[in-house]
Amino acid sequence: MAFIMAWRIASYNSAGIHDYIHEYLANNEPDLLLLPETWLLQSHLARPNALHEDYLAYGISGMAEDVLL
Repeated sequence: MAFIMAWRIASYNSAGIHDYIHEYLANNEPDLLLLPETWLLQSHLARPNALHEDYLAYGISGMAEDVLL
């Protein structure tokens, strides 16, 4: 007997972490949320963990800490 699980996956090209992501998570409850191009520094990658208590964030930054745009 095979077990099939459907995942709800959302990808949101956000160019940052904005307040309306909280509303999106509350209304849609995706199983996996991808946030490409957040423009977060390595030292700020903990910010997505504060989006919702039911989600765990992992990220890698391509932004250098010592370069200002």
